[in-house]
Amino acid sequence: MLIRIDSRVHFSRVILFMFLMAGCAILAPLAGAEEFVVQSDQVETIYPLWVEEGETIRFSVSGSWSMYHPKWAAVNWKGHTSFKKINGYHLGALMGAVGAEDPFPVDDGLEYKSPVSGRLILYPNRGTYKHHKTTGSITVTVRGGKRVTEAEAERLMGWDIALLDTAREVPYMSDGEKDVVLFVNKARHDPPLFAELYVKQRVSKWAAARECYGQMRSMKPLPILQPSLALWKAARDHAKDLGKGGKTGHVGTDGSDLSQRIKRYGTWKSGISENCSYGFDDPLAIMLQLLIDDGVPSRGHRMNILAPGMRYIGTSIQPHAKYYSNCVQDFAVSIDEK
Repeated sequence: MLIRIDSRVHFSRVILFMFLMAGCAILAPLAGAEEFVVQSDQVETIYPLWVEEGETIRFSVSGSWSMYHPKWAAVNWKGHTSFKKINGYHLGALMGAVGAEDPFPVDDGLEYKSPVSGRLILYPNRGTYKHHKTTGSITVTVRGGKRVTEAEAERLMGWDIALLDTAREVPYMSDGEKDVVLFVNKARHDPPLFAELYVKQRVSKWAAARECYGQMRSMKPLPILQPSLALWKAARDHAKDLGKGGKTGHVGTDGSDLSQRIKRYGTWKSGISENCSYGFDDPLAIMLQLLIDDGVPSRGHRMNILAPGMRYIGTSIQPHAKYYSNCVQDFAVSIDEK
């Protein structure tokens, strides 16, 4: 393009015009980029951006936050570098992940080639310091990937959400509790797919994960579970009881066992079981802790999740005085609500 400049035009206007033209060239690559805001107090959050296996995404990052407000000054996305590392990274470091792949620290200018297909996850690394007051946010611009809806993302991963998301419309569960039920149903409905998407990336860390992966890869589909109000109430009571006293185990502080807690709200038949998880409030983290079952020789939690005869589930996530958070899952073959 030929630009003719009249000698009578003021020089500053020429410079401004040239700057604006250059700005157009600079801004052009931003077309198609997605911008997300990560809050200082948020948990692992899935964003509506699908990344294909082998695709490279590029990050631009700005902003600041503090993980211990107001005692600690705000820092950038690299976190509080003068404090000890949590989960292998600095407290407050901006973390990313694709699908169920291992997390990575997000830095300004980072180019990340994804080893798997899945949605982008972003969050501040807070570890067990989630009880501290925080402030601030980080703005993340991502080039690459494609924006998708929740339904599109699940379809791309191979899930029939209309069939599996049995608890989504019940009024008594939180969104996190509903997500736990969804993950349980995914594991039961298509164990090989669940193993590929969520367990495979962890086989190098734990022998229990390798064992879980091998078991699920050879399994056939199991019946999906329906939500039960009676089981949810029993799970809620126990999770609150454990959390308040900082306790663990399957016996309540009043001496109650699982059967007694369920009988307060319904009548069970043929079989019941219970799982308790500690330290996590993220639904996928809860699910993987129980399913991989590292450190439990009997793999009892995994057996409960994948028990062929179970048909109903209630799950509750509550605060925990010692371990930050705890989740209780109650299962039943048959349950009659009171």
